Amino acid sequence: MKATEIQATITPQKLGELIDIFTSLGKIHETIRIKNENNSLLIYSLIGPDNAVHAFKFYELNFLDYFSSNKDFNGLDFVLSNIKNITKQLNFFTGYDKIITFNFSVVNGSDLGAGEKLVKSCYITNDIFESFIIGDEPFIIRNLTLENIKNRVNPELKKFGFKLKLDDFVKIKKLINLNSTNDAIDFTIENNEVKAKEKGWSLKIAKTDAEDQTITFHKKYIKNAEELDEIEVDAYDTFVVFRGSNSILMLTLELKEYNSY
Repeated sequence: MKATEIQATITPQKLGELIDIFTSLGKIHETIRIKNENNSLLIYSLIGPDNAVHAFKFYELNFLDYFSSNKDFNGLDFVLSNIKNITKQLNFFTGYDKIITFNFSVVNGSDLGAGEKLVKSCYITNDIFESFIIGDEPFIIRNLTLENIKNRVNPELKKFGFKLKLDDFVKIKKLINLNSTNDAIDFTIENNEVKAKEKGWSLKIAKTDAEDQTITFHKKYIKNAEELDEIEVDAYDTFVVFRGSNSILMLTLELKEYNSY
């Protein structure tokens, strides 16, 4: 399969922003996927088997806000493994005040269930430092589209939602470290009050008009929600989402009866 080359440039500042995103996604899983759909840059990672994703986080960016190019990047599909080591390499570029050039070697990945510009490798240079990254096989991480994801997390489909203040989110992140033997956390609604809850502690975090109920999910990944003054939390039938400024963290609910404390 013959490869073609396409080139784009990026500033150190914008690369630094992408590195922060890669670092955040690397806390979910060491493999991430980058896709460009009509200049909407979708970057995501997930963990869990095909039929039971435990955690999923994605960012939606404007490709042209980050890269400059006279080439067509629609259909770009780049699978990166061992993202922690890759971010360490990329960080070297941010120490120079020089434009960085990305040279993507791409093949048509349509027959592989991937984008039409599947990245096999990428040579990166600023004329001082250079790095070479190999793209991984597309089958090692699920191939998702922005349309599929947005349909899934459509706010109109939620069961209930509330605003989580940053101060309460910080408290929750500290409290979940107190009980290392328990993997799950509850969000309960009792008499129009939303509480975050584990065995041994309970914290009131919001008000809601929703009926009394409890949702339970794995607490390990809640720390990966974007920290905003107010975090929008929406609960669906099988998952809960934490909405950021340009990201969404989705955590699968524990589908089992869970006794109140």
